[in-house]
Amino acid sequence: MNTRKYGRRLPGLMAAMVIGASTVFVMSTPAFAALGYTLTLWQGDDVASINTSNMAVTVCDQERDGNGVFGQFITTSGAVTKVGDPTGSGIGCGNVTVASTTYRFRVCEDNSGCSDYGQWNSSKAAVFNGNNWASYIKTSNQFEVCDMVEDGHGILGHFVGSGGTVTVSDPNGSTVNCGLVSGWVPEHFKVCENTGQEMLCSSWLYINF
Repeated sequence: MNTRKYGRRLPGLMAAMVIGASTVFVMSTPAFAALGYTLTLWQGDDVASINTSNMAVTVCDQERDGNGVFGQFITTSGAVTKVGDPTGSGIGCGNVTVASTTYRFRVCEDNSGCSDYGQWNSSKAAVFNGNNWASYIKTSNQFEVCDMVEDGHGILGHFVGSGGTVTVSDPNGSTVNCGLVSGWVPEHFKVCENTGQEMLCSSWLYINF
């Protein structure tokens, strides 16, 4: 990995669904900053992060491959702010402040694709794989995994941190409710789909409180 800018991967480091019980990802407006953490996503060695307290974002191109890197930061109204790294793969990153109603983001590389989406509200942070997600609920210190697609595929969340590594499934499948277990503050986590032939996983979402 190119460690020129960040030194190392940060260690601590779908559109909103209908409001309801634990089967949905609930947005709260406008109290996004109440959780007060920094979320980070990687696409290869390229990275985007957002401080959910002050909405300061950083986007860094860390691959000298000629491909531009940018983050997409999405508000509750659907507006998208695109933030690039004006230095390319040189010293420095792109640093701006985005709208206070931002709740979702990802990092992209030209000619290579994008990470999966990270998302948050006033009580939890989540990473998506299609419409399925895994989340850390800070207010109750729990891990949550939700299977939202009726395709018979198993959904697993992998949570990593000081408490070790925990794998959580959604025992209800795509029916009512999600998989929910007691946890601890994770350093990073992802959600995976078992198709029966392969395991398809989201990007890791890193959390720094």
